[in-house]
Formats: sequence, C-alpha cells, structure tokens
Amino acid sequence: MKIATITYSWAQNWGAALQAYALVEYLNSQGHSAKLIDYREFDGKLISTVKSVPDGIYDLLTLPESIRRVKKYINFRKDYFKLTEKCNTTDELEKLNGQFDAFITGSDQVWNVGHGVNRDFYLQFVRSDKRRISYAASFGVSDIPNIHRRDTIEGLGNISYISVREKTGKELIKKMTGQDSAVVLDPVFLLSPKHWEAMMGSITEKSPYIFVYPTQISKTLRKCIRRLKKMTGLPIITPFFIEGCKTVKDIGPLEFITYIKKAEYVVATSFHATAFSVIFEKPLYVVTHSQTGSRTTDLLEQLGLEDCILHNENEIGKCCWNYQDKKSIIQKKISESKAFLSQALS
Repeated sequence: MKIATITYSWAQNWGAALQAYALVEYLNSQGHSAKLIDYREFDGKLISTVKSVPDGIYDLLTLPESIRRVKKYINFRKDYFKLTEKCNTTDELEKLNGQFDAFITGSDQVWNVGHGVNRDFYLQFVRSDKRRISYAASFGVSDIPNIHRRDTIEGLGNISYISVREKTGKELIKKMTGQDSAVVLDPVFLLSPKHWEAMMGSITEKSPYIFVYPTQISKTLRKCIRRLKKMTGLPIITPFFIEGCKTVKDIGPLEFITYIKKAEYVVATSFHATAFSVIFEKPLYVVTHSQTGSRTTDLLEQLGLEDCILHNENEIGKCCWNYQDKKSIIQKKISESKAFLSQALS
C-alpha cells in the first residue's frame, strides 16, 4: 500500500525527527511504500531550542556549534527521510490524494492546541475514499480548552482509525466524542534496539557521564542532578546551559541517541529521552514537566517503570530499573502497537 505520513518533520527537535523517521522506516519494512510528507520549511534557525535566558545567551556565544547542529539535522533529513515533494499549504497537501492510498497523522504532539488546532494534522486535506489513520498522536496535555474543543472534535471525526500515545489522550477523546481509541507506543519503539545502535553517531566523550535532557529546567531538576552528580562523582553533559554542567550544542538526531546509549545515567523531562532510555535499558530518572508531564508518566506507567519518576532530590538512589522483569510488558505493548497498524492498513 502507498502510505503518506504527516508529523512535525520540520522541527529542530531530536525526538520529533527520530519518530518521524521511525514510522516510515517501519512501514516500509512491512512491505508498504511509505513516505513522510515534506510538510512546511525546515526550521534552520541557529537559535531555536532555547530553554532559559542563560541558555539563549550561551547559544549566542557558541554559534559555530549551533551551525554544526543545524547541518546535522539537514544531513539527517537528507540521509534518512523518504520525503514527498514539499507541501507548505493545504492546497499542496490535497494534491497528494492522487499518489497515496492511506494517510497517517502522528506521532508526537500533532494535536497540541498551544498554537490552535492544525487541521492538516487531522487529515482534513484527505479525500473520504482514502484510508485516514492516526498513529500515536499526542495532545501533549490532559485537557483541551473550550475555545478549541469544537475544532478538535470535528478533526477527530475525520479519522477512521484512531490511536493515541497516552492514556490521557484516550480519555480526552472519550470525554469529547464518546469514541474509543487505541493507546499505542511511539514509533521509536517499532524499531529494534539493534536498528538504533547501527545508526549511532560519533561523540568525543570517552569517560563515564550523566546525560541530562530537560524540556523544562526547574528547581527540582537542578537539585536532582546536583544530588546525582555528588553521589556518583560523574560529570553531567546536556544540550542546554545548566550551571555546573558541560553544555554540548552541536548534537544532531544521531548524536542524541548516542549520548543516551553511552550514558551511565539519564535524567530527563523529555518524552523521547525517556523512550530511548527504555529502549537501551539505561538507568533513568524522570523529572516531569509541569504542564506536559503526562506524556512521560503515561509511558512509564504503561511499561511498569513509574519508579523512575522523581518528585524531589531525596528519591535519587531509590529507583530500581528492572528492565529484565519488564521485557514481557514492553514486548506486549510493541506487538499491540504493530497489530493496530496492521489492522488499520489491512
């Protein structure tokens, strides 16, 4: 079957790029002919991932590293994305109906209403005679403001086979529409650890380290990483400026998975840093985001790994990473996720 997927493929975000690649790669491995819609211009801004004022200042002081980071994203897209022609408007998207049999929206926060409802991510450009599927779509939050509910409900009504990434998304859809939906794993879980390991990039770090990837730099996060650094004696590497840590700004998608794979410990608020830590079975601590924390807590609860969640620095050292005990749960969730795609496309 000829399939087109649509997601945040333009963003300078490691997880977004990797999940976009993973879904298309998996579909093609199953005998389909899949492509990622080249939706909107790639965000090539040198300063686009700032998490705090000090981080923004550090970006300005390390522009050569930021240039290298952007080039790594461009090369990743060139080497790993199987893309359609560029589509920057809904009219251009509509032309794809003549080329594909099925369209899949997701994964990642395609249904986040932070900037309003994006109708393209609800496949409203797709003709009714085509198969319309959401795979692991995320709202990113646990509630939809009233101002966006009508458009969200209308968009959901356009999709024939609905799956979401978090149970909070399933509950939202049930509350708004009365519809049931499937909860599946993010596409990065559809590919094996060996597949990801074969793609790892090169990093200069040779000695043991803690990798920290925050989507929010909170007081709790700072206290937790200070405690872990003191307990282990290991240096901290992070893509963002945090006092007392080594900041590396030229990380591309492949270096992202490499830093996680080779870390002694990972501390994350990021969904995809959490996901890859699970895939590589790394000792993991999660400090949840104050607004979008349900993304990571839902994933860890699904897999029976909620012990990884920290509420304060005193919980450092109390986690127990029983990945061997959880393998059957993880494999079952992966099988269920693959079965959803198979059924939706059959």
